[in-house]
Amino acid sequence: MKISQIKIGNRFRKDIGNLESLKDSIKEIGLLQPVVVDENNNLIAGYRRILACQELGKEDILVNAVNLKDVLRGEYDENTIRKEFTPTENVAIWEAIEKRTSRWDTPSDSDGVEPRQKAAKLTGLSTDTLSKIKQVVEFGNEKLIKEMDETGNVDRAYKQVRAERVKAETKDVPIPEGKYSVIYADPPWNIGSMILNKWESPLSDKYPTLTLEEIKNLTLPEMAKDCVCFLWATLTTLPDALGVLDSWGFKYYITLTWDKGNGWSMGGFHRKTEFVLVGYRGNLSKTVKQEGKYIPTVFFEKKSKHSQKPEIMYKFIENRTMGNKIELFARGKPRVGWTFWGNQI
Repeated sequence: MKISQIKIGNRFRKDIGNLESLKDSIKEIGLLQPVVVDENNNLIAGYRRILACQELGKEDILVNAVNLKDVLRGEYDENTIRKEFTPTENVAIWEAIEKRTSRWDTPSDSDGVEPRQKAAKLTGLSTDTLSKIKQVVEFGNEKLIKEMDETGNVDRAYKQVRAERVKAETKDVPIPEGKYSVIYADPPWNIGSMILNKWESPLSDKYPTLTLEEIKNLTLPEMAKDCVCFLWATLTTLPDALGVLDSWGFKYYITLTWDKGNGWSMGGFHRKTEFVLVGYRGNLSKTVKQEGKYIPTVFFEKKSKHSQKPEIMYKFIENRTMGNKIELFARGKPRVGWTFWGNQI
């Protein structure tokens, strides 16, 4: 067929790759695999072969004319065994299916009706992965999209998008006005764990993390002249937490240890303990009730759901401190007598 007779519509593939090796092959042994067109000469598969032949000055090209139920499906089926589509191209196919979904009935894991399920069946990707890709694309960070397409790492791009979105949402939540004598904070430390010699950072799956500098530079609520801070930390963030206390204007006083339960676990002892660094500014005795009692340095309570702090710590602060209290990066339900700031309330 004359190349000029082939109708080339909107192509999902934007990256055609390097054509030089394909051109060398065509020059040496000819075009082994014809391009594919439908009965109306619409191109289904073979765009790279057409471009290579055009660059070689050829006017004719071998074709297979087939009667397909849908041009879109034909293009995908042909190309998946050649040059894989990028994540963004897979989403483009999903969006096209949404527009043309009534034109064929593709079996799915459920009822075969939802376009995303059809796209998953067609692309070989899970519906969850397709949704993640779509959110990355809609976020609009071109650098992040390009990196995702080049590496194929959808999860990494998705986690970055989630982190940026929630950071933006948190910035839009103003810190309540008023002076506070007690600050209770559980910053989203950017920490990981060493498992089988591979460093992993699982926490960004559950909430967006902040860098050390971002935590140090947080705009704190207005503090009273005499103020005490209770700052959560892990074994790996203890040195950083001391620096955060100093950056926030507090003097280090003592460390409290939360024992989450007896025994060991995968990951070691640090999975069973967390720490609360206590710092103060002004006069500590005007914010912490002494009452002739020692402050306990170890307390016991079984861990509940992820990142939820122990009830015993709230009660300790309520019983042993004076003045207005605020919790930063709060998660869960508000408590009577407290002010809360965070995006998970």
